Amino acid sequence: MPDIVTLGAAFTSLDASGTQIFGLGVLSFVVSILAGMTGAALGIIQLPVMLAMGFDPLVAAGTNLGVIFVGSTSGVIPHIRAGRVVPKMVVLFGAPTIIGTFFGAYLANRVPVWTLLVVIALILTVLTVITYAEAWKRTHPILRPVRHRPWPKPSDPTGVRFLNTRKLTIDGSMSAAIGAIGGAAGMTLGALRLPILISFLKMDPWYATGTNAAISLLTAVAGFAGHAVHGNFDPLILAVLGITAMIGSAIGASLTGRVKPNLLRLVIAAVLTVIIPLVIFRAVSAYPL
Repeated sequence: MPDIVTLGAAFTSLDASGTQIFGLGVLSFVVSILAGMTGAALGIIQLPVMLAMGFDPLVAAGTNLGVIFVGSTSGVIPHIRAGRVVPKMVVLFGAPTIIGTFFGAYLANRVPVWTLLVVIALILTVLTVITYAEAWKRTHPILRPVRHRPWPKPSDPTGVRFLNTRKLTIDGSMSAAIGAIGGAAGMTLGALRLPILISFLKMDPWYATGTNAAISLLTAVAGFAGHAVHGNFDPLILAVLGITAMIGSAIGASLTGRVKPNLLRLVIAAVLTVIIPLVIFRAVSAYPL
C-alpha cells in the first residue's frame, strides 16, 4: 500500500473537456436533488455517463465515490437536524457496509466490472418490483370484514424495536455484500439499502431516508479511500461535481419531510426504474468483446 506522499502525487486525470465537465456538473446537481429526497446516493447515474464519455472505469469509480462523499455531507445535515437519522441503525448496518465497501474498492482491479454490474442490475430489478408492490399495497389496502380487528400498525417508526439476531445477521451480511459490490464498481448503492430498511426492517420511509443518507456518506468515505490508495480519482472533476452535489443534496434533503410516505416510495421506485437500464448499458459497454 503506498504511503501518504505517494498518494498525493498518484491521482489520475480523466482529461475531460470543459463541455464534459460542465455537463457532468449539471447532471450532478439534478441527481443530487433526487438523492437528497430519497436518501440514496445516486452516483450510480453519474458513473455510466462518465463511462459513456470514454473515461477510465477505475478512475471514474474513485472520482464518483469522492463526489458522493462530498455531496452527501450537505445532504445528511438536514436529516440529522430533523431527527430522521437513527444512530443505532447507522452503527449496526453501516459498519458491515463500510468494511465491505473499502475492501471491494481496494480489490476492484481484480474483478471484471461488467460482472458486478450484471449482479447489481438483477438486484435492482427485484427491489424495484418490491417497492412498487409496497406502494400499491398502501394505496389499495385489503378489504376485511368489519368484525375483524384492523391490521396492527408498527409502534416504532425507527425500526429499532423490531431488531433481533436474525435480522442483524441477515441484513449485516447483505450490507457487507452490497458494500463490496458497490465499492468495486464505484457506487454506494444506497438505492439497494433503502428498500431493505423500509420493507425488511420496518422503518418509516422518512427515517429510512435519513438513516440511509448517513450510511451512504460513511460508505462513500470508505470506498473513496479504497480507490484513492491506487490514485484512482480526478481532483478537478471531483471538485466541480462535489460542489454542485452539495448544493443539490441540501435542496433535496430539505424537501424530504414535505413528501408523503407513499409518494416517497413511488419516487424511490421511479428512480430505481431509471437506474436499471443505465446499469445494464454500462455492463454491456464494459463486457470485453
